[in-house]
Amino acid sequence: MQKFISKISHQTTGRWSAFLALACAVHCVAMPFISAALPLIGLQFLESPVFEVGLILAGLSFGAFSVVKGYRQQHRSIAIPLIFLAGSLMLLSGVLFFEEPWEIVMVVSGAIGVAAAQLMNLRLAPHTHNAACTH
Repeated sequence: MQKFISKISHQTTGRWSAFLALACAVHCVAMPFISAALPLIGLQFLESPVFEVGLILAGLSFGAFSVVKGYRQQHRSIAIPLIFLAGSLMLLSGVLFFEEPWEIVMVVSGAIGVAAAQLMNLRLAPHTHNAACTH
């Protein structure tokens, strides 16, 4: 298992984490506007708390793995894990402790913080070349 985890690309996990954080932000912003139409089109599961928590946990899991791997193996910049931690805490506290409209503000701000940390993490990682690379 350790060999498999060490072979997972830092950039791959970073991209997935940034995508999931942005998907979470879009989900949270869009839900108040489209929640009435979801039962009509059979997508009411999108507003379930289980789906929301699952999306958050998936994004934060990928994100934590990528940030830790990037920090330990690449850049050693403490700012990135701190931004990721702050964004994660804002996101989780928004879901667990706040009601609308502050829930949306906290969750979206936290997701943007997590995504920003991932993008910074990717930017500081050295570019690796392979056969398909033209640079």
